[in-house]
Amino acid sequence: MLVLFETPAGFALFKVLDEGKLSKVEDLCKEFSSADSARQVISLLTCVSE
Repeated sequence: MLVLFETPAGFALFKVLDEGKLSKVEDLCKEFSSADSARQVISLLTCVSE
């Protein structure tokens, strides 16, 4: 699964490495609590600035 994230500076495209970790909304904060734990869930593919 791919995730497109939009910011005022541009767009970022991420590949979800473990979709199971994103299935529970209650656990999202825990999965992204540090950079290391976030790297286990998603991987940055590209950034496009406007």
